[in-house]
Amino acid sequence: MDYMIFIPLILAIVCIHILVFSHSSKTSKSPKLPPGPPSFPIIGNILQLSPTKLHQALAKLSKTYGPIITVKIGTITTVVISSPTLAKEALHKKDQALASRFVPDSIKALSHDQSSIVFLPVSTKWKAFRKLCATKIFSAQKLDSTQALRQKKLKDLLDHLHENCEKGRVVDIGEVAFTTVLNSISNTLFSIDLASYSCGVSHKTSKSLSLTRPPADIAHPSSFSLSLLFFFFFSRTSHTPLLSLSGTPLLFLLTVTESSFRNYIKIFRKIFSIILNSYSEKYFSEMFCYIIPESTFHNIKVTITESSFRNYMNNNFTIPESTFRNANDCKSTFRNANDCKSTFRNANDCKRAFLMLVMDLFVAGLDTTTATIEWVMAELLCNPEKLTKIKRELQQVLSKERELKDSDISKLNYLHAVVKETLRLHPTAPILIHKSVAEVDIGGFRVPKDAQVLVNVWSMGRDSTIWTEPNLFLPERFLENERDFRGDDLGFIPFGSGRRMCPGIPLANRVVHTILASLLFHFDWKLADGCKAKDMDMTENFGITLHKVKPLMAIPIKE
Repeated sequence: MDYMIFIPLILAIVCIHILVFSHSSKTSKSPKLPPGPPSFPIIGNILQLSPTKLHQALAKLSKTYGPIITVKIGTITTVVISSPTLAKEALHKKDQALASRFVPDSIKALSHDQSSIVFLPVSTKWKAFRKLCATKIFSAQKLDSTQALRQKKLKDLLDHLHENCEKGRVVDIGEVAFTTVLNSISNTLFSIDLASYSCGVSHKTSKSLSLTRPPADIAHPSSFSLSLLFFFFFSRTSHTPLLSLSGTPLLFLLTVTESSFRNYIKIFRKIFSIILNSYSEKYFSEMFCYIIPESTFHNIKVTITESSFRNYMNNNFTIPESTFRNANDCKSTFRNANDCKSTFRNANDCKRAFLMLVMDLFVAGLDTTTATIEWVMAELLCNPEKLTKIKRELQQVLSKERELKDSDISKLNYLHAVVKETLRLHPTAPILIHKSVAEVDIGGFRVPKDAQVLVNVWSMGRDSTIWTEPNLFLPERFLENERDFRGDDLGFIPFGSGRRMCPGIPLANRVVHTILASLLFHFDWKLADGCKAKDMDMTENFGITLHKVKPLMAIPIKE
C-alpha cells in the first residue's frame, strides 16, 4: 500500500527525536555556563564593555548576574570572576587548567612566544625562568648587592626635585617617577641608566609611543613601556578588533600584522642586544629620536633597515666593557645561571631567551611601579590628614644626615599601609587574564576549554562584603588587619596569585617604598594651578595598567 512508503520517514523522524532528547538530557545534567547578559552574533557584548573602563563595566555586570558571569568578547567565551572564593578556586585549586594565556599570532613572530615568560605555558623552560627570577634576579641577596645603584638613582631624583623646587617649577609626578623607576630597574638588571631628567626621554618617547592611550591629550610618560608590548596583546586573526583573544580592550583602535610585529620587534631586540654588548645608553633618548621619525605608528610601518640601524649605533654608542659598574646585575646572573644553561641548546638560545626575559621584566615593572607611585601621591594630596600622618612617621624613622636604605622600609608601617590601600583602590593590573586549557568547573559552573578567564581584581578591591567603606581611602584598615599582597589573601591580589603571580614583587616593593619615602620626606607638596584637593580629577583609564586620566602635577616645597 502507498502508506508503507511513509514508514521509513516516520522511523527516521522518531530516531532523530530520540537522539536530540538524549543529547539534551545529557546536556541538562552537565554544569551550565555562568549566567550573563545576552550577546550579539559576532561582536558579542562589546557594546556593553567600555574600552576605557572595562574593569568597571564588568564589575557592574557582576552586580547584576553574580560573582561569576559569562560575556562574549567578540566570538570568545569569557568567564569573569569577582569573588575571592571563586578566585581561589580558579587560581589555586584549578590552576593547572587555568595557568595558560592566549598567544596571539603577532606574538608568534620571531617565535617570541617560545621565550616569553608572559606567554610560555607551564613547562620546563617557564619553570627555569621563574626559578631564575626567584633565586637570582629578585632574591634578597641579589637586590641587596645592587642597592647602591638604586640609592644613586634616588639621589638623582632628589637633585632634580631640588632644582625644580628652587625655581618653583611644576613637576609631573608620573614623569619623574617613570624616569627614576626606569633607571632603577635598568641598574638592577644591567647596571646602566636608560634615561635622564634633563634629556626628557620619558616625555619625548611617550609622546611618540602613546598608542595605547586613546587621545594624545591624555598620553602618559609610562605609555613608553605599554607601547613596547601593545603588539603582545593583539592578534590579526581576532574576529573583532576588541582583542577577542587577549581581553585587552584599548588596543581595539589599532591594527597590527605579524610582519609588522616582526619588523618592530627586531628594533627592540637590537636595542637590548646593544645593551648586552656593552654599548653606551647615555644617549638613549637620541637613539629613540632617530627611530621614531622614520616610523609611521598608525600602521606600524618601520622603514629603518637593520644595516642603517647597526651603522648608526656603532658610530655613536660604542664604549668599553668597563663602563658597566656592577658584576652582580642581571646580565652576569643570567650568564652564570646553571639552571638556564641546561635548559637551552646553545649560547645563542640562552642569549635570545635573556633578551625576551629583559623585555618582559621591563614592561611588567615599569608601568606598574610608576602608576602605583603616582596613585599614592594623588591619594595623599587628596587626603591631607593622611599626608600629615605619613610625614610624621618618616620624620621619626629617617634622618637627612644619611641615605635612605632598603632596610628602612620595614620600619615604615604607615607607608606600607598607604601603599596597600592605594593598590586596593587602584590595582596596577585591574584584571588578571587566563585561559582554560581544559574544561573545568568553577563554582558549580562549566568553564569550557579555550575560554578566556578574567579575575576582576578592581571589583574585589571595592566589594562592600569584603571591605568596610570600600570607596574611602583608609590606610588604617591595613594597620588593624595584617593583609598582604603576596597572593595568599584572595580578596587583595594586585600582583596576581598562584602560578602566574608577578615574580618582580621584591624589587617593586623596594623601589616603590624608597621613591615614595624620598618624595615625602624631603619635600612638602602642593597641587599646581591652585587646584584644591577636593577638585582633583581621580578618573581612571583602563589599559594594561590602570592610570590616572589626568597626570598629577604638583610643586615641591622645601621642608
